[in-house]
Amino acid sequence: MDCFRRNLSQIFAVGLSAMVGFVWGSSCLAASLDIPGAGSSETTLVEARQAPASSRKSEQSKQAEGSPEGTAEPGTRTIRIWGDIGVHPTDRAAACQEAEQNAHQKLYEQLGEWAEQLTGQKPSARRLVVEHAWLLAQPGVRQHQQMQVEEKSHGWVARQEITLSVPTQVLERWANRLDAQKQQRTRWLAWAALATLLGWLVGLWVMVRWDRATGGYYRTGVVLGSLLVLGTLTGLGWWLLWGQLYLK
Repeated sequence: MDCFRRNLSQIFAVGLSAMVGFVWGSSCLAASLDIPGAGSSETTLVEARQAPASSRKSEQSKQAEGSPEGTAEPGTRTIRIWGDIGVHPTDRAAACQEAEQNAHQKLYEQLGEWAEQLTGQKPSARRLVVEHAWLLAQPGVRQHQQMQVEEKSHGWVARQEITLSVPTQVLERWANRLDAQKQQRTRWLAWAALATLLGWLVGLWVMVRWDRATGGYYRTGVVLGSLLVLGTLTGLGWWLLWGQLYLK
């Protein structure tokens, strides 16, 4: 019985060590992924080009009607979006705040499509907020916001327009940044798969040793307990890693 308790404490010690290792690795990953430098209508990504006078005139008429299309200066790409309206019966500021949130949500969606075009992978919603802040900190990037507010019979109605212009040089740096993050995630997944394999091999070895130490009298409990510990640690470790890689 003493031998059984001693082996039981050993397997739980191994499990606790693996859990601590997963949590520590996830914390390191969170720090390493923070690279310094840092809605229902469609939006259009406009290539920088010299448009004829007739097309510029038609674009201006579309913009006057609230079209999501925008013009771009040479050497830049521009995103122009209109967010969904914000409505409040009495509070003008609340209507403006809702309109601003809707417009930024549309902007992040378009930035996600933009990133997917550059790298083939769309960042998470939280990550897009970080990437947007990084873009705004780059030289030559300009963002213009315009709020339209109107008082109607049912209350205040607000709608915001956001125009984001990004030079092509910044786009290249952003693509390199996104590629570096993608490669880093791939390396972490490979290391996590290797750690999972080694962890299960060690766990099975401990299970066999434990079963032999108890003479096979508690084989069912030993097997079920070992599989429960290994499965729980594996699921917890991958859940933490996945959250840091794709949900942050």
